[in-house]
Amino acid sequence: MAATAGYVLHLSLWASGGWQRSFANVGVPVSLAFTAWSLAPMAGAAAVVVIAHRSWPRGQVAAAVGVAALAALTVWSFADLKTSESSTTALVFVFLPPVQWFVVGLAAAAGGTTHHLRSRRRSRHSETPGATTEG
Repeated sequence: MAATAGYVLHLSLWASGGWQRSFANVGVPVSLAFTAWSLAPMAGAAAVVVIAHRSWPRGQVAAAVGVAALAALTVWSFADLKTSESSTTALVFVFLPPVQWFVVGLAAAAGGTTHHLRSRRRSRHSETPGATTEG
């Protein structure tokens, strides 16, 4: 996930022409705002991973698959941005983060739901007369 965030930061700077050109043309606040806008879904994905690790032990795999899908979507989208010659490809920086947040939400929902369903099934199994909780 850190590598994906680094890639997003690199492409944000690359698209704006580097630190000096970016800050000289539009100013520091605008450049930092777009960088934060692009990196925010990565922070959300990191939060999903931490929550899954601490609170959803039975939903970690589902959350990890969702976060991996987010990383793949991000790398694919930005790689396409870097190789495209269209004048509107910079709109990826505007419209991709809401899609990424949707994927983060799906990852969180999948992790939480999986944990809830597995915990419920385990508690039902342990309430069955004569059932053991081993294995």
